Amino acid sequence: IPIDALTISRQQGLGRIVNSALLGALARAINSPTLPVLEQALVDNAPRQHDENVAACVAGHACADRQLREIAA
Repeated sequence: IPIDALTISRQQGLGRIVNSALLGALARAINSPTLPVLEQALVDNAPRQHDENVAACVAGHACADRQLREIAA
């Protein structure tokens, strides 16, 4: 599943830091862990920019979800 993590990260104010966007996409692709668990982990563990990291994770998750739904249709 191709994810434009760089664009997602830039849109969320993270610049070139793509790990949260990719984390969300991976979690959706393998259906684990749930998005609320990821959000809490980012809040608890991201050194800074918690809101931006959560938003990138959610956007990556949504991007993967859209693609997986298209494949299934």
